[in-house]
Amino acid sequence: MAAQVNASGKQAAKRPARPRTATPAAIAAAADDDIIEISPDDPEQEPERVPLFKIGETVYTMLADPPLTLAMEAMDVSYERGQGFGEVFVMREMLGEEAYRALLGSKSLKGPQYKAITDKVTGRLYGVLESEGGSPNP
Repeated sequence: MAAQVNASGKQAAKRPARPRTATPAAIAAAADDDIIEISPDDPEQEPERVPLFKIGETVYTMLADPPLTLAMEAMDVSYERGQGFGEVFVMREMLGEEAYRALLGSKSLKGPQYKAITDKVTGRLYGVLESEGGSPNP
């Protein structure tokens, strides 16, 4: 990693990293109504799924109520690796590997069918973010 140089040609001093969490004193000084409380995660349970598409006699599903964090993860993947990677991440997470592979391997999938599937997937995922008052576009 190259050293940073300021306008006078001297090497810039490296700033110490700031803590990402509040100090106990800052926590004690904050009023209770200033702190947003998030419940600890519930124990793992099988997520509810809803039918999405059918190939032959096999019906494939997607997550019915994706967690808000999944939308956040998708945005992070898009930011870090590019939009295409984010889209693949969303499809894999929402459909599950078996349904994703079935869709990927389908030779008879048509454009309008693919668009309808991706619209339903992204609508359900990012609809969670929008209904929570956030935005899928940071």
